[in-house]
Amino acid sequence: MTDVIVSIMTPKAFSLNAVQWKDVEFDIEYLDIKNQFVSAIAFSPYIRWAEIPTFINKVQSGRYMLIEKTPEKFVLAKGDIDKIRI
Repeated sequence: MTDVIVSIMTPKAFSLNAVQWKDVEFDIEYLDIKNQFVSAIAFSPYIRWAEIPTFINKVQSGRYMLIEKTPEKFVLAKGDIDKIRI
């Protein structure tokens, strides 16, 4: 687990504190973002399973999928998502 700064759409938009971790068994990278005022605004236009251009520490990191959107947190994932999709 690593603490990172996540931005979506552009490297400077909505800098959000996140925890990055990887599930080695399924080869999926995750970003856990606490649901706070700024993150709620950033993710408000997105529905679950939306692909979002993501920047980690201001570096373009590809498109992550929004797999969880709860009152507590947002979770983005990248990899073989079909392995975990319910």
